Amino acid sequence: MSKLNQIKKLLAIHKIDGYLIPKNNEFTSEYISETDDRLKHITNFSGSAGFAIITLKKNYLFVDGRYTAQAIKEAGNNFKICTFPKEMPFSTIKTKKLKIGYDPKLHTKIFLKRFLGYHYKNSVPILNNLVDKIWVRRKSEAKKKYFLLSKKYSGQDHRRKISVVKSYLRKLSCDSLLVTSCENIAWILNLRGSETQYNPIPFGRLLIKKTGKSVLFCELNKISSQIRKKLKHDIEICNFDKFDELLIQNSINLKKIIVDPISCPELTQDKISNFFKVVQKADPIYHLKSIKNNTEIKNTRQSHLYDGVALSKFIFWLRKMMKKKSIDELSAEKKLLEFRKKKQIISIFKFSNHSRLRT
Repeated sequence: MSKLNQIKKLLAIHKIDGYLIPKNNEFTSEYISETDDRLKHITNFSGSAGFAIITLKKNYLFVDGRYTAQAIKEAGNNFKICTFPKEMPFSTIKTKKLKIGYDPKLHTKIFLKRFLGYHYKNSVPILNNLVDKIWVRRKSEAKKKYFLLSKKYSGQDHRRKISVVKSYLRKLSCDSLLVTSCENIAWILNLRGSETQYNPIPFGRLLIKKTGKSVLFCELNKISSQIRKKLKHDIEICNFDKFDELLIQNSINLKKIIVDPISCPELTQDKISNFFKVVQKADPIYHLKSIKNNTEIKNTRQSHLYDGVALSKFIFWLRKMMKKKSIDELSAEKKLLEFRKKKQIISIFKFSNHSRLRT
């Protein structure tokens, strides 16, 4: 039985008319591992953004304008390809009383309301993901440890960054902030991971309290003794399975909590609402990390300098080689990567007295 037919069989079992499959994982990140890519498994679409709705009668794949042609090529045989925001589920799927199932761990309320429109009223949360029921895969056992950026790269330690957030909480008379954006966790703790191949973001949740230690929820086997030692005075580190339990414990003292509705999944937000007074507000870390300190500015300039040298060398190589033989895109890409890996900053000084780099 095909994957689509297996999903449609589950629709009948759950008494729903359709099922929503996103690209992102439970951390609402589009940067995911192969074993988390449910959208690709079902549709064969390999782009970085999009979602599918499978109904009993028809299948829809919604992508933005970057991926329309790619989606047609990869998934056009089994799916109607729709380009949002021009085409949205509420305008494309005409049946008014469609009951669409979804996994509340993977979607925010804002996303569901925006994209489903009037279909959201009849939507049905299903805790056991339907794709996971038919997709037998073995998750990677490789557990690379997280690591901390030193102050020479970040310009500010985690203690200083957290103190700014605590001042913000006091100003708003709130007791805590639940950080659900993994990018923000990476910034405020100077923490990096290897969850995905090209993005050094650690997956987790962070509860910052107005007073006392903050709590980081993550996979404990990725936390080294060095990280524990560095964070122990400010951060309590707990496994994911303690999230619900510790939330209930903290609700005794933490009555008012800030939750960012853009990054917080519906299931998490509903759980928190049972124990806290929720203030829906943008995570202040977005604003804090947008203002670069002197070290970050210096390192950004240095990175562009490295890349500029690599690109100049690549252009010189390309002009030279094109006279000798044909260069395709793949070989050119491979050569550019080779130059970038060398980080030949010394080359800059050869041209420091010239008005421009010679190629």
